[in-house]
Amino acid sequence: MIDVLAVIGQRQMLAFVAQGLKQYNEISVIQATDRSEAVDAMKKRKPSIVVLDAHSDGFDELFDELCCAGIPVIVTSYLSRIRNMCLAKGAVSFHHQPPAEDTQQLVSFSHLLAEDILRRFTDYNTSGLSALPVYSLNGFSVIAIGASTGGTTAIEEILRELPADIPPLIITQHMPDGFTGLFAKRLNGCTELEVCEAEDGMRLDKGMCVIARGGRYMELFRDKQGFYIRSRKGEKNGGLCPTVDVMFESAACA
Repeated sequence: MIDVLAVIGQRQMLAFVAQGLKQYNEISVIQATDRSEAVDAMKKRKPSIVVLDAHSDGFDELFDELCCAGIPVIVTSYLSRIRNMCLAKGAVSFHHQPPAEDTQQLVSFSHLLAEDILRRFTDYNTSGLSALPVYSLNGFSVIAIGASTGGTTAIEEILRELPADIPPLIITQHMPDGFTGLFAKRLNGCTELEVCEAEDGMRLDKGMCVIARGGRYMELFRDKQGFYIRSRKGEKNGGLCPTVDVMFESAACA
């Protein structure tokens, strides 16, 4: 059974979402309208995952507490502009919140949340994540990982399990400028690896994990000394910069 804590400030919306989630046999729902109620509820039963309304009282504090405790958080909000910030801070996903009075949209919203939750507990580690095989030069290796929406937490789970002497990793997470630094800082605090944002000309060494900088493409190159990266500006590819495709194409040619 997946215990879902739904924290939504508007009681009407909370009741509607809870009812929608309960239609799935695998899901049980705990309800709260703010941080205080959520903390009280978690004292009785630790949730498997939390659906957190960004407009509920105590959101920022509760969000940080949940992330520090390692509890997955799905953030909902009618403000689409905060999506990337929430993902960078540790949310596993973000869903746009419809108006409380729009019953039809709320039905679809509840189903999307349920599908997201079920997917994360069935095929969680492959969601939004892809990896290129290791490339070697004179015994020196690089691992390239690419991820889009839903990949931030999967990346964190992978890095937590890696030893400090692993070959260097390069990671492109589809995320804009201003948020990749937060993402790298968060990852650096939860792994034995040295995690940083990409800098043009940076040489790769064991134990390094380099995150593509928002607004710049990261490419892999090699010479007689080993592997290094280029971090460059460029026109958006499919509305994105950086992109996984650019990194993987360069790695395939390195």
